[in-house]
Amino acid sequence: TYTPAPPGGERAATFQLISGVDIYGGFAGGETSLEERDWETNVTILSGDLNGDDGPNFENNDENCYHVVTGPMSSYEDILDGFTIRGGNANGPAAEYHDCGGGMFNFMESSPTLANCIFTANAADDTGGGMHNFDYCSGTLTNCHFVGNTAGNGGGMYNFRSAPTLNNCTFSNNEASDKGGGMDNFWEYCYATLTDCTFSGNSARIGGGMHNWAFCRPTLIRCTFENNTALNGGGLGNSECNPILTHCTFTGNLATSSGGALRNVDSSPEVSNCVFIENSAGNSGGGAMINNMYSDPIVTNCMFIENAADKGGAILSDWDCEPILTNCVLNGNTARTGGGLYVYFDCYVILTNCTFAANAATYGRALACDSYQQYTSTVEITNSILWDAGPIETFLSVSSSKGREIWNNDGSTITVTYSDVRGGWPGEGNIAADPLFAVSISPHGVPGAEDDNLRLSPASPCINAGDPDFVPEPDLPELDGHARILCEVVDMGAYEFGIGDFDCDRDVDLADFIAFSNCYTGPGGGPYEDGCEAFDFDYDGDVDDDDFEQFSEIFYQ
Repeated sequence: TYTPAPPGGERAATFQLISGVDIYGGFAGGETSLEERDWETNVTILSGDLNGDDGPNFENNDENCYHVVTGPMSSYEDILDGFTIRGGNANGPAAEYHDCGGGMFNFMESSPTLANCIFTANAADDTGGGMHNFDYCSGTLTNCHFVGNTAGNGGGMYNFRSAPTLNNCTFSNNEASDKGGGMDNFWEYCYATLTDCTFSGNSARIGGGMHNWAFCRPTLIRCTFENNTALNGGGLGNSECNPILTHCTFTGNLATSSGGALRNVDSSPEVSNCVFIENSAGNSGGGAMINNMYSDPIVTNCMFIENAADKGGAILSDWDCEPILTNCVLNGNTARTGGGLYVYFDCYVILTNCTFAANAATYGRALACDSYQQYTSTVEITNSILWDAGPIETFLSVSSSKGREIWNNDGSTITVTYSDVRGGWPGEGNIAADPLFAVSISPHGVPGAEDDNLRLSPASPCINAGDPDFVPEPDLPELDGHARILCEVVDMGAYEFGIGDFDCDRDVDLADFIAFSNCYTGPGGGPYEDGCEAFDFDYDGDVDDDDFEQFSEIFYQ
């Protein structure tokens, strides 16, 4: 354990990184090369606890250093690798930035490279308990962990006009009294990029796991938010920001008011290939997602499963929002009003090729529109399936529409075309027939569970029943990643039937095997000819041995 000053020393003392100098921890003392060190076994601590008397819950830390580590200005060549940084207490004068960055403070283009570091038990009165990046800092963090830090904003990390890159990092059990329990991103140029990062057990007033505000645009790839809590935005909160989220998972996050997993206020994120499971919100609604005040998210190829709230079990849109959902599944969500989706106060919602199944609500199992006075909404539903829980007698015997798929309480304009709606709904191309999902109830017998199979069986009336003039967006596959149209006419729902069924006869047989042979582009692959899309199982532009392996599984069933 190392401290930057002796007991009773100056609280402004800090370990100052030096540009061009690499610092490594994790040695036992007998190593002869860098590769022999073991930073997990040989724990090397940089501590701000000058007196060595810190207790649990930040006790006895009044004499601790303001910043344990400080990065130099305009530096890009320093490395810190294999350390535990703990015991910083940034509760000093704001004019000297001593109220932020308890564990580490990076200032004005300080962009060090950090790896295998743990930030724990650090505190800040204002921002960045574990780390604060101030003004155009763009460091890289790999395999770093922020555990049990606290601050007003950004308990684990705070980025002001900075764009760090994080790979395989974790934020757990950090706390912010206001925004961003795990991380808080503020102001333009906040373009942080996070890949394979996990936020778990963090808490804040807004954005338990992460909060983004004031024109920032972080990118999150394959990140996980689980069991984070907040008043609003249990997992992630956005305010005037448009982040990009792809292949992310939100599980078990809780908002005591609104937006169990994701809260958008005047924000329009791009959300694709993400999964929202068992998130929940309170009376303000939006078990998985809430869109407030001019938020226009684009949600593509996402799954909303077993989320819950008073209004909008999966999603709530309120106050002039224009969300667009394409190729999405809303399955097993519950609410008093709007089991899948709740629309309120002058919104414009577009749903294309979405599947609603096993959702439950007293008012509007799939969708509820409910506004005051003249502030009605517009909803357009195309090529979708709305087939939710409960015996069919319930749908047909209810005198009003409240217990059916759609509850229109305010005279909103709801246009449904080429869709399968349980109990029926007027509109061109609509049907009211059992969609015959492959497995409508999960193997463990609970409807609306993650392992439901809502793909279409060969006998489904939803196959080739979508809008015959529908043209999908270029390079936008269906939910499994295959071509959106495989047999000339788009299917209803989030999944397209027909992968491997070249002649579109709903049977993968010898004729299809011959067709596959004609489309085969060799072991290493290569561009296939037009019309061979049905055999590109992995949607990578060729028909090779990987595709043959998947085709064989279907052919021999």
